[in-house]
Amino acid sequence: ALPPAAQQSIMRRGPLSDTRNPTAVLISRLRDAAEKSMPGGGPADLDSARDDDRSKPARQSAKMTIEAMIKDYRLSAGCAWMLRALPPDKQKLAARIDPAGQADPSGYVAEQLKKVV
Repeated sequence: ALPPAAQQSIMRRGPLSDTRNPTAVLISRLRDAAEKSMPGGGPADLDSARDDDRSKPARQSAKMTIEAMIKDYRLSAGCAWMLRALPPDKQKLAARIDPAGQADPSGYVAEQLKKVV
C-alpha cells in the first residue's frame, strides 16, 4: 500500500471520468506516486508537503491536465509545444484527449489535435 501522502497526491490529480481509459491513467498515476515515495527514487511528493497548508480542488484546470499528460506520456517536444500553444478554449478540448494504451502517444495526440483545431 502507498503512504497516505502518495494516496492524496493521486487523488489531487483529479477525476478519471473524462479519460478514455481510466484504468490505464490510474495505473500510470499509481506508478508515478510509487516511484516518488520509494527511498532513493527521488524526493517524496513535494506537492503533498506544500499542499498540507492549503487544499486544492479535485478538478484540475485544462493547463494542469495538459502538463500532466505531457509528463505522464512523455510526449515529444513538438507535441507538447502544440498543446501549450493552444488558446484556453481549445486547451479545454485537448485536455480530454487520452493517449493511454497508444503505441505512439505523441502521434495519437497530434492526430486528435487536428480534430480540435
